[in-house]
Amino acid sequence: MPSVRLSISPPHRNKNTTLKRLFLTLLCAVSWSLDGQTKPSTQQADFAFSKAWINLLFYSGSAKDSYKSRVINSEFFIHPSGRTDPSAELKATIELFKKQIPTTDDHPQCLFPARYHLLKQHFQLQPPIQCKRLNNWTKSYAPKQMDLVYASQYISNPASVFGHIFLSTPSDRQTESLWQTYNFAAGIPKETSGFGYIWGGLTGWFYGDFSIMPYYQRLYQYGNIENRDLWVFPLKLSDSELQQMLRHLWELVHRAKFEYYFMDENCAGVLLRLFAANLNGNEDLSDLPLTSSPLAVIQTMYKLDRLDSPKWVASRFNRVKTQVAQLTSKQESAFYKSIYSHPAKLSTTDPTVAEAIIEYLSFVTHENHGKLPEPFQDLEKSSYLLRAKSNQPALEINHPNIETASPEKSHPPFAATLGYSILNSDQVFDFSFRFAMHDMLDPEAGFIANSTLETMDLQLSTNGKDLWLKKLTLFNMENIQPVWLFAPQFSWRAFLGWQEDIFTKSHLFDNYFSAELAYGGGADFGGSTFYILADIVANIGSEMTPSHYETGPEIGWIYSAGWWKSLIKARYLKSVLDDLEKDRFETRASFRIQLNKNLSWIQEYHWTQINHLNQQAHRLNTQLRYYF
Repeated sequence: MPSVRLSISPPHRNKNTTLKRLFLTLLCAVSWSLDGQTKPSTQQADFAFSKAWINLLFYSGSAKDSYKSRVINSEFFIHPSGRTDPSAELKATIELFKKQIPTTDDHPQCLFPARYHLLKQHFQLQPPIQCKRLNNWTKSYAPKQMDLVYASQYISNPASVFGHIFLSTPSDRQTESLWQTYNFAAGIPKETSGFGYIWGGLTGWFYGDFSIMPYYQRLYQYGNIENRDLWVFPLKLSDSELQQMLRHLWELVHRAKFEYYFMDENCAGVLLRLFAANLNGNEDLSDLPLTSSPLAVIQTMYKLDRLDSPKWVASRFNRVKTQVAQLTSKQESAFYKSIYSHPAKLSTTDPTVAEAIIEYLSFVTHENHGKLPEPFQDLEKSSYLLRAKSNQPALEINHPNIETASPEKSHPPFAATLGYSILNSDQVFDFSFRFAMHDMLDPEAGFIANSTLETMDLQLSTNGKDLWLKKLTLFNMENIQPVWLFAPQFSWRAFLGWQEDIFTKSHLFDNYFSAELAYGGGADFGGSTFYILADIVANIGSEMTPSHYETGPEIGWIYSAGWWKSLIKARYLKSVLDDLEKDRFETRASFRIQLNKNLSWIQEYHWTQINHLNQQAHRLNTQLRYYF
């Protein structure tokens, strides 16, 4: 969706503006040539590699000659070598701020207000000037605070499977829908293929930048189109921190393009660097971990006591689902009778049902590109009329488990396990490491319920003599959702990786490569989720595990009570497209108890039978899983 620059769009680059910038460049060049033999003062030399300066310009590095800014475009820097030389950039910036230059909106203080404000505290510079555009925006909009907003996972988009975060600036002088939001995202060409999208994000093909958009457009994009919930966390900022954040964002929105990587230099990594540059006492946030995820940012800021309690903003789908779930059996029957009659007709005098119908019709309108289908239009009028006649207040949409589901309570992304198994008649020790991020049994706070999102999960087993690969997951994505009558949601799974063959003697290469696709649906009954899937499996094996293709049904039952969860599933698979005539039946029963936020105990039993050979095998496993 294109960004909207609102009242702080960059100035029009006319001929006069170009001449002014050329004048500034020549002025700096003369200054550098005259002072080229002059060494920076000790104060400048020390400040050039201070956390304050390094963070403000997004430098990263470990030694003075290895620094490089994550900002890639030259317009962000004063000195020609500014991207790789913090000292030269500081010297050129100070010299420029010392010059007497005519006051315009292209004045260095107006283009780089955050830099001027920081350096004025440490060096003798020209007095501050009045920047017309910046001052007008600050006075007219007057942001009162800043919110960190988390958008829940969106599995249909590779860039958003881990969720997304952006900033919002509430103001008493604007309605909530017009509050400005600051969003960092990759600039991806429209013609980019699916493979190019993933590969480019992993290897840094794309650039990233900040854009400004009114809050209602974010709500429409995330809440209506993508059906993602928003969690709004007010940031705990002093007034000086808030103002410096706004100055810094002014620079970044208008002048900065960044390196972009899915794994670290993404929306999460850039916001951590932004916080490091502007929040007192949090300068080390710029030392990014191996991966940066939106949930990790929420957890980090929460531990630093920088976040207030969140507000849950339900997606359009979840608003309907929550309201329908709060209806009594009689009210729910009237709800479905009203929306499924032909034509749709109000069949109740209960204003609570009318409220749910209005919410549903709003959902239908957005799903239909902003137009309510004609069969529903009379129902909409009748529902609004019934609600207007009643004195009953509007039904509040509250999260049913907000205290336990809030994203700051989510588990960390990495996981390691240590376990013990009985594999057929052998005693086996198991250990594993998972790079990211969540599976069906993990605690669900901050994640989509009954979902899996795993990459690079390495599991090994040993019986004391042999070591072998139990499982290596390249990726495993799973989403088991109930089919609601008002809006069907389908369940699915996609798996790619290696698995052990528990029928054969264990050794390092006793495994097979497997690709699985499954599709189906589920239903909720009494807090449990039942589902059925149609599985298609392709197995590419070694000499001990012949290659074959399988298909068949899978059924499962899931129950979660927060601190514990159970999963039981069974499937029948029959070989196809080959001469093996092999069929098998397998069951898995899993149980998890959450010991604390970062530790779970998991018990699992896996039993398989090859029917035509009447062979059976099983693995009983117990393990501790530590999240970090």
